[in-house]
Amino acid sequence: MAEPLQFGDQSTADIKLLLIGSDETEYEGNPLYLHAQVLRKSEFYETLLSERWSAADKLPMEIHITSPHCNEYYIKCIQLMYSSQQGKNFCFSSVDEVQAILPVASQLLFHDCVKECMLYLDAVRWRSPHQEANLRSADEYSARLCTQVQQWARDDALDLEDARILSVSEQ
Repeated sequence: MAEPLQFGDQSTADIKLLLIGSDETEYEGNPLYLHAQVLRKSEFYETLLSERWSAADKLPMEIHITSPHCNEYYIKCIQLMYSSQQGKNFCFSSVDEVQAILPVASQLLFHDCVKECMLYLDAVRWRSPHQEANLRSADEYSARLCTQVQQWARDDALDLEDARILSVSEQ
């Protein structure tokens, strides 16, 4: 089995990402050396790369991204793409971290991460007034996204139940 791709591995990277803040300052850790195969876990990057890939005549392809989000959480979201390609579970340290990652994952259309964030928020005790206010202050898109993720979770539960019923009926 091939070794999984590693975040920041310059020797195998085919993407050189330059992260720029909304105030037009460059992230001091630029450039980030990444892999298209991993970034495509995000619909945003899937679309971006499919449009640009044919025009790329040299590798690594350089992409400039301006993000309104904190660089730390943008990068953490990308690192979660790498951990998921290795079959590892998403690992969050706190409700505050999840609430910071969720809008980034939403913007990147990284559905696996959004779903895991919602499952984490549903599973842990976290309802401090500050955290609940942060979640309630989400914009309309995030509210719709939360509803969609909850529906995905229900659908997954139904699929599991259907599989159990099928396996019992086959015995």
